[in-house]
Amino acid sequence: MKDLIILGAGALATQVCTSLKKKKDIEMATNRENLCGTQNGWKLDEKESKRLGQAMVKCADNPKRRHYILYA
Repeated sequence: MKDLIILGAGALATQVCTSLKKKKDIEMATNRENLCGTQNGWKLDEKESKRLGQAMVKCADNPKRRHYILYA
């Protein structure tokens, strides 16, 4: 299984399922798999995720993976 799977992609946010642990690695893999179209690319904004109630969650299919939302 791939380290990162794109679950959903929109204009300003994308959701991923990943086994990667480091913020930098998650951002790099997401930008490699799904081009953002902005200069800064996809960023994992934990503060914004918590504010929106979308913080990291365990994957229901694989407890070793996590779901994150990244923002443009």
